[in-house]
Amino acid sequence: MTRRRVLVGACLALLAACGRSDSPVKADPDTTSPLPASALRLPRAGGAARAYDLPGLTELEWKPRDKLPAVQSVVGVGSEQRLVFVQDGKRNVVALELATGAVRGYLTGVRTAALGPDGSVFAVDTGGSVVRVARRSPVRYRSRLAGRSGRLAGTLDGRLLAFGPNGGVSILTQSDSMRTLATPAGPVASTVWGDLIAVGTDTGVVVIDPSERRATETVAVTGATALAFSPSGHRLFVAESADRIAEVDRFGLGVVRRIVLPGTGRAIRTDFYGRWLLVRPVTGDSAWVVDLETGRHAGTFATAWSDDLPAVAGARTALLRRGDDVVALDLGVGGLPESGRVTDGADDLWVGVAWSPLRRAPAVAPARPVEGDAPATPDAAGAPDSATAGGERLFLQVSSSRNPDWARELTAKLRGVGLPAATLDPEREGEAYRVVVGPYGSRTAADEAGRKLGMPYFVITASSDSAQ
Repeated sequence: MTRRRVLVGACLALLAACGRSDSPVKADPDTTSPLPASALRLPRAGGAARAYDLPGLTELEWKPRDKLPAVQSVVGVGSEQRLVFVQDGKRNVVALELATGAVRGYLTGVRTAALGPDGSVFAVDTGGSVVRVARRSPVRYRSRLAGRSGRLAGTLDGRLLAFGPNGGVSILTQSDSMRTLATPAGPVASTVWGDLIAVGTDTGVVVIDPSERRATETVAVTGATALAFSPSGHRLFVAESADRIAEVDRFGLGVVRRIVLPGTGRAIRTDFYGRWLLVRPVTGDSAWVVDLETGRHAGTFATAWSDDLPAVAGARTALLRRGDDVVALDLGVGGLPESGRVTDGADDLWVGVAWSPLRRAPAVAPARPVEGDAPATPDAAGAPDSATAGGERLFLQVSSSRNPDWARELTAKLRGVGLPAATLDPEREGEAYRVVVGPYGSRTAADEAGRKLGMPYFVITASSDSAQ
């Protein structure tokens, strides 16, 4: 991987994310989402997965071709490949293909697994052997992971980060090397790309570059009790013992603002678009909602926490368990009113996906660039082409955010490494600011440029008149 692609990798991400009817009906999806979105129900006892619209949680007319085995946990969602990876009760990893509903096996004898940023699966088997499966091609590592490890994280260049349960991180590469970094014992987080690690302590957050191209640094905070990076990796959120969230800029490593909480948090979950935080209090079964657009605590709802729920699905829907049911709440309305409910859905696993059987990724005309953005210029990642005969131009959408400052910041970072990036204003209220690269005159040229980015993207079309 070139130095340029590594730098791009540090900048990009997709901010990429009622009662059940006896006769499933079609319903309008969550129109506040810039991408298609739905909620998947994965049966713990095995059987066919189900899809529900957002925010109403009405079951959709989607009939998977195959049934899932008994599902133990969700490994991750490969948005670009439209695959959902799960681990069953017999230590197998299988993939559910959203487009067809087909289920296919990937790995057997798996102790723990994680999804990498490019959709590849990293797994450790019961004997400590490590394997990476990319596009169904397995690559086995010569080094083994001795003993039990905690969370796993993969990188674009095939490194595996294995976090120890009591501190320390082992870094394995496909070139038969392994090294261990000593870290404090405390809450830990890594970016989706695995290019930065944060570890919380009583006096600060230790920020580590696993490639060692950047010196280890410490950000002073008051007792870090939980950590989470934003989907793009350019913000780090720290729950402090002083009953607040510290928002840290990952590039300058400074606290840009603090958000007051009702108490101290012990876990943080971010959403796909970088708009909401769910914070678990140290005591009690509830969740605090933080609106990152306003920088305020937006509400509280009662729920127990588990590996899958509560979570934010789509643009502003919280999914949670209440008794035997799964409930949807509208985060965009004061009081967090209920917008849907699935009766007797609590026993199964749930995951929000940027996909819907009713909608495809939009091929819509982006709005004009935000005032002050310079026009795109040619670049080594693929020179923008002239418009096609029909007057359409193609762009690579690489980010979506409700925060205009974040979108502009990412655009500036991309331009700084020579990419023809622009920030696009929302066309309608409730939509996101989009960061795009381009334009390109053909789908072939756009896809070629996207492959050179080495990052998730999707292609959108625009008329020559609408994109400036």
